[in-house]
Amino acid sequence: MNTNVYIHIPTTTIFRIVAAVVALIFVFLMRDIIMLLLFAIVIAAAVDPFATKMENKGVPRIVGLVIVYLLFFLGITGFFWVLVPPLAIELTDFTANFPVYANGLVEVLSRYGITPDNPAFSTLPNYIDKLTENLTQLVPTITGVFTDVVGRGFQIITVFLASFYLALQRDGEEKFLRMLSPETEDPYIVDLWKRAQKKIGQWLQGQVVLAVLIGVATYMGLTVIGVKYALILSIIAGMLEIVPIVGPIATAIIAMVVAFFQAPAKSVLVGLFFLILQQLEGNILVPLIFRKVLGLHPVIVIFALLIGLRLGGVGGMLLAVPMAAVLTELFGDFSSGKIKV
Repeated sequence: MNTNVYIHIPTTTIFRIVAAVVALIFVFLMRDIIMLLLFAIVIAAAVDPFATKMENKGVPRIVGLVIVYLLFFLGITGFFWVLVPPLAIELTDFTANFPVYANGLVEVLSRYGITPDNPAFSTLPNYIDKLTENLTQLVPTITGVFTDVVGRGFQIITVFLASFYLALQRDGEEKFLRMLSPETEDPYIVDLWKRAQKKIGQWLQGQVVLAVLIGVATYMGLTVIGVKYALILSIIAGMLEIVPIVGPIATAIIAMVVAFFQAPAKSVLVGLFFLILQQLEGNILVPLIFRKVLGLHPVIVIFALLIGLRLGGVGGMLLAVPMAAVLTELFGDFSSGKIKV
């Protein structure tokens, strides 16, 4: 007996699938422009609370925004003005001495049977030579960052102008999202953005404060111990704070290796210093700074950063955590049944 089976696919489902495919293709083709737009929205969301506070105190919103942007640009300019010259000097010195440190590393490893004659480590000298070559190119790269920034000046100006206009109106980014979303989905889109914005803002503020505190503490500690390249290591420490768990451990290992080749005893002191610093961070700083944060899970942050780096380079990394915050809220709504496909 033959049984005929009919599969009925509603027209609306087919339409949704086609629309999703077209949307993905559009996003892929326009990814650079979309990334600039996302940067503008994130910057506007970060600036909006400050402008709103000043507006509530009687300062015209446009004046408040101009003050916020001026302070931001003055801060960035001051940062580069103060740090870039000594940083370039330390990098130049480190690059010049790196072959000595590398040879010392090979000598230490050889005491434990890790030598180029050992087949398992035969490529070690090649890696060291390649790393030396990359470090030699690093200083000109850093000094050429300004040229690259100027070359991307139009994109940077576009992002900041777009963020300025979005923040010029109270809740401007919300109104912009309403304009882009279907009318029936307006309330949900705005609610999703508000929840994600709160999470992004709290996470970002906490990370900036924590990175500055850890960077300053690292610089002061390494300077007291007498470790060379304290400025470089403190900047690395601040930057790696964005990577939960792994970042601080990586910073400690890097600092201990650098200190070891200056004096083995310094390496021990550096290890003790970072052990104490991590205890203070984990038990005092993090609970104090993030006490109000509905944080993202560290694993989500790590994978978001890796995916962002793979898809969009440094720009993708900067947008990774905000996008992860939006997606976690969205998936939470799916799992709770708040929205349905």
